[in-house]
Amino acid sequence: MSDSNSLSPLLPTLKLLSYGGLIPFFLLSLLSLFVSGALQSFAVTALTLYGITIMTFIGAISWGVALASTGAPIGARRQLLLWSIAPSLVAVSLWFLPGSAPLGALAVLALLAYRMDQFHGRALGWPPAWIRLRLHLTLGVCICLLPPFLYL
Repeated sequence: MSDSNSLSPLLPTLKLLSYGGLIPFFLLSLLSLFVSGALQSFAVTALTLYGITIMTFIGAISWGVALASTGAPIGARRQLLLWSIAPSLVAVSLWFLPGSAPLGALAVLALLAYRMDQFHGRALGWPPAWIRLRLHLTLGVCICLLPPFLYL
């Protein structure tokens, strides 16, 4: 990801898929807030599972970048590779928290993952467009996870 021009032709598709990935967060968040009983429980469970899945995906992106960044310093690649397993390990462990607690913890994990992407992005020369997109997505995820966490 070191050449920003290589990202430019992919940016429209990347944005479409990325912002589209926020749709389940928004729908499940709204559903969890405006229904009750079994449907609310389903929405919270589905929102938690989707959050875990997305955090695992974020880690997988880091894994792929670490493998593909052959021109980058080996130490930076090794750090990224080590970090790449953390989001999934932490996210899956959150499943065992009671009630809506996993939603708040997933929001914190999303923020941490964004900060790690900023850190690794600087070290490995990632395109600013990617870091900006990650910020938008992280904020979108947090906006969706926090209301059910706070109000349920």
